[in-house]
Amino acid sequence: RFAGAAQRVASFPARALFFYWCRRRLPRMLLNDFRMIAAVPNRIVIVLVCLAYCSLVGQAVALACAQGEPFLGCLAAFAVGEFFCFALDRLLAPPAELAALVQSE
Repeated sequence: RFAGAAQRVASFPARALFFYWCRRRLPRMLLNDFRMIAAVPNRIVIVLVCLAYCSLVGQAVALACAQGEPFLGCLAAFAVGEFFCFALDRLLAPPAELAALVQSE
């Protein structure tokens, strides 16, 4: 019981980041079933996307704060995060025919 509760608590930040922030920015990527395509569970893909997003945004903020511009760092981090989500959505989206089939069901 404790291990299950600890796992839920540990996974909450990644789930919250994904469901409240990244999910709206990745609508086409979420049409893919990564288990079928790459033999990787969808949960792992979500965690990796969240970790990569946090890493990029954190690096942008850290670099700007190190230069003494925290406000500029937050703006740059937002822009980098938006570009990351845009590029990821385009790169990992299924072909248009498959996406239309999935959306029609």
